[in-house]
Amino acid sequence: MTIFQQYYTSFQAPENSGKQSGFGVQAETPGMPVAQEKIKAITGYHHPSSMPIKAIDQHPIALRFQAVDGQGILTCVQSSGADELGRDGNYFAHTLVGRIEDITSVMPPIFYWKSDFWVSKDITHYANLPSLANMDMLPINFDSDVLWDFIGQGTRRTWLQKMLCAVIDFARSKRPIIILDTNESIAQWIACVTLAIPSAYHKSLSFATYHHDPNRAPFMLIGTTRDSSFRFSNDEYTRYFILNAEDERVSDAPPSDYADFVAQRFNRELPNQQFDDVFQLNVAGRKVESSKMGLPTRKARSSTLLQHDSPGGRHMKMRRGYRTGADWMPVIDDDFVFFQVENLVQVERIAHLIQAAGMDAGDALRRELVC
Repeated sequence: MTIFQQYYTSFQAPENSGKQSGFGVQAETPGMPVAQEKIKAITGYHHPSSMPIKAIDQHPIALRFQAVDGQGILTCVQSSGADELGRDGNYFAHTLVGRIEDITSVMPPIFYWKSDFWVSKDITHYANLPSLANMDMLPINFDSDVLWDFIGQGTRRTWLQKMLCAVIDFARSKRPIIILDTNESIAQWIACVTLAIPSAYHKSLSFATYHHDPNRAPFMLIGTTRDSSFRFSNDEYTRYFILNAEDERVSDAPPSDYADFVAQRFNRELPNQQFDDVFQLNVAGRKVESSKMGLPTRKARSSTLLQHDSPGGRHMKMRRGYRTGADWMPVIDDDFVFFQVENLVQVERIAHLIQAAGMDAGDALRRELVC
């Protein structure tokens, strides 16, 4: 596993460096596997026009994730004050690039929000940056416990249900999801969506906690501000899925049994039997022949999950303050029966069998996977 790094900003190029002053790559790991124009396409930044240009601590943080050419790109873009000529409005993008599985397997990308790892200014002028051996080296500051209080306030649970409907429908509609809220709340919305879908799909959940131009942003989930280029017109509430927390207005989306099922049970308490069956069915590192649908008993599953040296058990432990799945959502490993489904269409069908048809979760899984 190799994780490449890059710094992009406007800077004064050292003499005889072969670089030009201004915006460009200040430093990076040699052998970057993704072309610079593709990285640059997701790292552009303009601070909100309503905020004082010098108040960089108030400017939103843009944590962004996108999969490009088999590579995962995770970047943190922040206002950095004046450029090399003393002009305000500079920004600094610290980017990580690696195989999608390497970027997403240790922790979902959104949980690197406000990690101490991110650099917002560099004065070393080193041309080459070291690679990272793995993502496990990055500190995690995100406290997932705050999500349960967050989602329990006001109508947020209803809004989450609607947004999950839009996420399920995205593969068909290609309808971007725009979130207007505070920068911190936008990160929490994206984290809630992340926890509410099977982790096999985290690599497809592209996002930006802030973007100044949502119309051109190449992400599924896009956070923005009132003064961005986005107009929030009536027509845009149809063309996009918009969660406008400031005006308490949310777009409609096609109904989803899966979204209903998850949103009703989205809390820190252990869920009921069926919910646990859906998300915690562990086949002991795929040692069980899944083609025969031999699902272990609850006692056997519990034993497997508690073995910390097993694939599932490793991620059930506390890690830097992040409780994976808040004790109940799917862990990152691929050894859960639910992750053997091919796409979110199958996920939706399984949820429908449970919700609408009243079928036992295990029977629903077996029926869908055998058909």
